[in-house]
Formats: sequence, C-alpha cells, structure tokens
Amino acid sequence: MSRTSSAIVLVVALSLAPQPSAQKGPSLADILRTAATSMTDYSQRLQAVIAEENYLQLEVSGGATRITRRLLSEVAFVGVGMGRVAFYRDVVSLDGKTVRDDESRFLRLFQRPTNASLEEALRLTQDGGRHYVSPRLQIFDELLGPLALLREENQTRATFKLEGIKTADGADVATVHFAEAARPHLINSPIDEPATGRLFIDVRTGAVRRTELVISNRDVNFRVTVIYALEPALGLWLPSSMTAQADVSAAGAGAQDSRGQFLNQHESLEGRATYARFRTSNR
Repeated sequence: MSRTSSAIVLVVALSLAPQPSAQKGPSLADILRTAATSMTDYSQRLQAVIAEENYLQLEVSGGATRITRRLLSEVAFVGVGMGRVAFYRDVVSLDGKTVRDDESRFLRLFQRPTNASLEEALRLTQDGGRHYVSPRLQIFDELLGPLALLREENQTRATFKLEGIKTADGADVATVHFAEAARPHLINSPIDEPATGRLFIDVRTGAVRRTELVISNRDVNFRVTVIYALEPALGLWLPSSMTAQADVSAAGAGAQDSRGQFLNQHESLEGRATYARFRTSNR
C-alpha cells in the first residue's frame, strides 16, 4: 500500500473512532459559585416572609405511635443580608386550642425588624418548644441551616461532591453531597458529629430546590428534609414541606445534646410540616 493510501486509511480510521465526549453541564465549582451569588440575592430579596405552618409531631415506641401533637404556628423566613437567612416560629394553637393571647404580636416583630425584635422572635421560637412532643424536636427549628454552607465565605467549611444533574420541571438540578469539615460546626448539631447531606441546586439560577440533612453516629440519628417550591406572588423559592426523624438507641441514652440536655432512652420521633399562606410582613 502506498504512503498516500495509508494516510487515507488512517484519517478514515480516526474519523470513525469514538471521540471523547465533551463535559456535560457546569462543573461543581460553577454550581457553587452560582449558588453563593444566589444566596446573597436571596437574603436581600427575602426581607421577611410570613407563612402558616401545620406541624404534626409523633413520638413512636415499639413501632406504635404513643403521643401525637398538632401545632399551628405563624413562621417567618427572614433575610438578614450577606447571604444570611433565619427562621422563626410563634405557636398559635396546640391540638386546636389557642395558646397565645395576642394575635398580632408575631407580625409586629417583622414590620420594622430590629435587633431587639429579632431577639424577641428567637425567644418565641425557643419558647414554642415547650409545646413539642419532645424537646429533641427543637433540633429541627433551624429549618434553613443547610443553606448557610452555600455562602461564599462558608464553602471552605465543608467538602462538596457533585453526584449528578437531572432535569426536573424543565430545569437542570444538580445533586450536591456535602460534609462539614471544620469546627466548630456551622450547622447546629445535637451531638459532636459533623452534618452531612445533599443540596439540590438549580444550575442556572443557583436556587435551592431541596435540602437533606443528616447528623448521626452509631447510637443517634437525626434526619431532616426540606422541599422548596416557587411562590409565584413573591417570586421566591420557599419551604413547602419538612419531614424530620430522630432516633436514639439505648446505647445513645444519657448523651448530652448541644443544649446540655440528656437524650432519652429509646426515643423515636417524627415531624411533618407544611407551609402555606405566604405573605410579606407589611401585608
């Protein structure tokens, strides 16, 4: 075979050989960068959004429900600037019975927020724990906690891994696994273990669609999932539901949580909350 023929054969062979595929979608660094920018914008636009929370709490033992509590609360999702967000709750009724005497007290705190009014909102949130089926469920009061990891200055406090990108409701959504790597832990932990979980992030806008949080060791297991939905009237992605589970084995009993309280023996708890009637604090 002539050199010319050999060259032609080689060119044809190379053209038919499988070519390396181009990288699909943005990189993890791109996704985290977009999410950090989105968090800054989110905390500025959020201001103070008030909503109604229906919260069912269950204490389970031996596979059977022992105690059930149903709480109706006013809650607030508050942006405090620089990518920071906060969550507050004021319990309105317990099992259908009113437990507060001033219907407008919570709303007034956010009409013109100040440090003093936010401190009072935090006090109301903490005080609401006395109505819970167990104080252990207060662990999940930091509903927006995983979002803090996406702030630019906090991203070095965790390791991230891109698990994949899938299309959901017409948008490309990345599943990003995280694990806290720095101390003290950024996410409030009932035990001395780092938080792990997943963030589901719109790769174009950086908006968070879902968070999954796990804090566990051999004897204690806490899990919480928050699903976000777009509130059309406000143009914001806000929590639409939350599910939480806390399990403490016999071996874990006697351990102290972050509040210095002791974990109960064989305690198994569940929480299921939904959010509706979103409105700004000036409405």
